[in-house]
Amino acid sequence: MASEEIQARALTIYEALLAGSRHLGSGDFRRIAPEDLSRLFRLYDDTFFAGHLKRALEGPGGGPLFLRLSQRMTRAGGRTTVYRRRGREGELREFEIAVSTTLLFQTFHDVHRTVTVVGLECHDRLDALLRIFEHELIHLCEFLAWGASSCERPRFHDLAARLFGHRGFTHELVTARERALARHGVRLGDRVAFRWEGRRLTGFINRITKRATVLVESADGARYDDGHHYRKYYVPLDELEPPG
Repeated sequence: MASEEIQARALTIYEALLAGSRHLGSGDFRRIAPEDLSRLFRLYDDTFFAGHLKRALEGPGGGPLFLRLSQRMTRAGGRTTVYRRRGREGELREFEIAVSTTLLFQTFHDVHRTVTVVGLECHDRLDALLRIFEHELIHLCEFLAWGASSCERPRFHDLAARLFGHRGFTHELVTARERALARHGVRLGDRVAFRWEGRRLTGFINRITKRATVLVESADGARYDDGHHYRKYYVPLDELEPPG
């Protein structure tokens, strides 16, 4: 399919989803609901696949498809999973596409830079959602047709390029680590201080999500690989202080 046709179809989906949603409101939406993902699937199936995805899910080797918004996914923009179990009539399959709301809402917020998903520049949050969803639909196609999927293999690359004009297979959404550095000047391994129950504690940052996981050395804490004992604290990023 020509790139102009792909772009025109994607724009039709963008506008239809925005017009029909009770939650989105704009391209840089602040709310989204599972029903928006359900509508997005129907729009893509009708516009790019002529209904074949729905028919494949309902046919032999198919199964129910669950669409989920995830706050816990902090590294992947989306994930497609197939679950298999044995039934009286043989193997039963269920499919799930999950989309990270954490990464979407961190992007186009307070860190300003060019954002690309699957090698294509995205201009707002809805644009990024569509590119993520397209990537996951390729995974779904491969699972339905061949029982396995990998975005590292040539077959996936070819399908993604021909169907949606993708030029890459990763995202550059704003991560919690990037936002922590840009907004608060902290990164993994930094020594920081914070207030806890009236005391000032000092430790180092072990993990960054919506909050910082800070390890503070303590004799009654858990033993870590470095041989020291630490207690773990979850601290809002804006409550971190310089250690000095």
